[in-house]
Amino acid sequence: MRRRRRVRPRLAVFALAAAALVLTATRHALAPPAPGRARPAPRSATGAAVPAVWRVVPAPPPLPVPLEGLAAAAAGGRLYAVGGLVAGASSTAAVYGWRPGEGRWRRLGSLPAPRHDGAAVAVRGGVWFLGGGVGDVSSADAVALVPEAGGVRVRPLPPLPSPRSDLAAAAWRGGALVVGGYDGQTYARSVLFLAPGGRWRTVARLPAGARYAAAAVVGDRLYVFGGLAPSGPTDRVWAVDLGNGRVRAAGRLPVAALYLAAVTWEGEVYLLGGRTAAGDVAHVWRFDPATGAFAPAGSLPGPRSYGAAALLGGRVVYLGGEQGGSALAATAALAPAPAGR
Repeated sequence: MRRRRRVRPRLAVFALAAAALVLTATRHALAPPAPGRARPAPRSATGAAVPAVWRVVPAPPPLPVPLEGLAAAAAGGRLYAVGGLVAGASSTAAVYGWRPGEGRWRRLGSLPAPRHDGAAVAVRGGVWFLGGGVGDVSSADAVALVPEAGGVRVRPLPPLPSPRSDLAAAAWRGGALVVGGYDGQTYARSVLFLAPGGRWRTVARLPAGARYAAAAVVGDRLYVFGGLAPSGPTDRVWAVDLGNGRVRAAGRLPVAALYLAAVTWEGEVYLLGGRTAAGDVAHVWRFDPATGAFAPAGSLPGPRSYGAAALLGGRVVYLGGEQGGSALAATAALAPAPAGR
């Protein structure tokens, strides 16, 4: 899991014809509507109007150090940044926290060991940190970061059934779902769930595994977006029915991508940044689970990938990541702008 193991796809990884199609599709999707033809306000799966565009708003202070491959979650009104690669070089065990109104991030504590490429989920007012890696070794460790005066207390959780880094996670029914990842040899296909006080159980299996995918829950369905498949970056989108474990294809990304960040807002999923054949991107895409369609929904302040995002106070906050090969300490925040504004 050291930087040399980091996946940095170049244009040669993608077929040139596929890259041309991707760029053409992206230009088409981002083009404004023809004069005199207003784009209708998007609707959620329930028929309610949803934001058409996310606009850039004032962001939290920069992270204490440049971080990529970190995990993020918001719990109890606080934003957490957990683990990651410092300046793209070495794993860190640091747990940082920030609340709106504070002028800087605070060190709240440490993981039991340095980790990057793990996943974080808000559970019961705290944060669960799952898997990850250090050096070339993936980890099965899972811990709960429990807030207490002045910081966090680390409490062990049942370990994952097998080591898993480069994974994605999402909250569901008071627990955590884990999907995708890598154990050093294989790309994980199983979708796992851990409830508080319980043990990990398999709820579904994807047709194909992927690393560095994005995941989000809408209702009782888990959606898995893109990532790195054994054959290269993928544009596949999977929908997992968490009630019966059935998996179906739910569409395709506008561009094959990995290192995306995903958040759920008003029944829609928003995907931020990522890396495509053209490099790091600033796109924000809206995914409608009812139709499987994607629509452009704004942009980050600049291209970035391999960061982390969380919802805090009605805003999406994107932390760290990488831009053009350099790790970032910068943060960005987006807020919904109603259609027509």
